[in-house]
Amino acid sequence: MYKIAFTGGGTAGHIIPNIALMDSLDNKQYSFIYVGQSDSMEEQIIKQKGVTFYPISAGKLRRYFSWKNVSDVFRVIKGFFQAKKILREQSPDLLFSKGGFVCVPVVYAAHFLHIPIIIHESDLTLGLANRLSAPIADFICYTFEQTGSRIGRKNIRHTGIPIRKELLSGERDKGLKLCGFDGNLPVVLVLGGSLGSQSINVALNSQLEALTEIFQVCHICGKNNRSIHSIPNRYQSFEYVNEDLAHLYAMADLIVARAGATTVYEILKLRKPGLLVPLPLNASRGDQIENCKILSKAELANVLYEENLTPENLVQKIIETYNNKSIYINNIANYDIKDGNEELINAIQELLKRQQS
Repeated sequence: MYKIAFTGGGTAGHIIPNIALMDSLDNKQYSFIYVGQSDSMEEQIIKQKGVTFYPISAGKLRRYFSWKNVSDVFRVIKGFFQAKKILREQSPDLLFSKGGFVCVPVVYAAHFLHIPIIIHESDLTLGLANRLSAPIADFICYTFEQTGSRIGRKNIRHTGIPIRKELLSGERDKGLKLCGFDGNLPVVLVLGGSLGSQSINVALNSQLEALTEIFQVCHICGKNNRSIHSIPNRYQSFEYVNEDLAHLYAMADLIVARAGATTVYEILKLRKPGLLVPLPLNASRGDQIENCKILSKAELANVLYEENLTPENLVQKIIETYNNKSIYINNIANYDIKDGNEELINAIQELLKRQQS
């Protein structure tokens, strides 16, 4: 049996694909451990899954000047020695790194111990952690075809993103029942990410009456963001949805969401028309904006940038996207959407065989 160490954290986008990949690997052939930051989102999620979690110290990798960069250097160094001790004791056959600042000391510890390394980038451009990890990775895997030419290395693999297989098996009727909808109007599913999106929530809530004249609206709004509005059979809100998300996806005729790569890939895989509202530059490194440029150019989704996000524009864009849904669905059908689970399993098996030879 092969043992694979996983790392990556900070956001759900760095954790959920790791879980999807674990679920796709045959547990008769593979066992797993997870190395991440202590008292973190990844620790909570991975422990719930029942995978052994090893916490380490981690420092944030900032792209701007801050005195915290000085103290965080020592946290990264401490994390390196902690990760080296864990990996030496556990002796994994391979490290799979999904990104996030916690992965850097783990990747370098694995390299020091001659453990094969696969890193994966979800967005169009490599994040800082993956840029630091790329020179010592055995395989650099990525989501969008256009990313390959930007990396400029030979050890690259275009794999797509691993997604949870259960998301592909949702049932529309179950989604309608969860929301109390009759399905007589088209359904809009609004996602704001794991923490919700304040700007999307505010714009949506102010135009609910106008929007629900045309659509039934399911709104996943984030913790403590439930709307005070109650429009029976037309509007339903949830703070967070996990196991039933597949049914809500299946129910949706259109999806409004931020443009994190995992969410985008799920929308494409499900062949749903989408209206994407990427995080602005003052709230991110611009990765969601870059993702949207690709999708918009290929007419795979409609885009509403944050600077243009007003209640009226949101309603207008939702209507526009729905009216053009056949264009997006047809273009998605002709787009090369990799099976991220299968492609990454192939990469893992190839690297393990290489180590044996």
